[in-house]
Amino acid sequence: MSISIIKVRFQGLGNSEYPLVVNRLIDIVERYHPHSIHLGVSFDRLAAFRTALSKIDLQERADSESAALSELDQQRDTLLVNGVNRLNAYYKQQLAARATRRKAKQAVEKEKEIAPYEGSQ
Repeated sequence: MSISIIKVRFQGLGNSEYPLVVNRLIDIVERYHPHSIHLGVSFDRLAAFRTALSKIDLQERADSESAALSELDQQRDTLLVNGVNRLNAYYKQQLAARATRRKAKQAVEKEKEIAPYEGSQ
């Protein structure tokens, strides 16, 4: 039986990311019963931070700058998604146009190949 150890470092997370990651980690571990997978003590320590994490989350949401940044982030996401969708649509149009031109060119080439033999019958 192979055992893999996953180490999670929280130092690189920002204030807004920390509660999200920790809450998600707690939810995942709760699904697999932490005491049965020998994570009871560590899980209890992590779960004890839930109240502090909710305070951080509330402070972040209450901050006007955070709200403005969240709105700008949503606008950026909308712009990126729309831009990517437009590029994909343009690319698909170009592919369809190329396929149409290729079929027309192949039809003309077939006509040229067949033309000398049509009059010989």
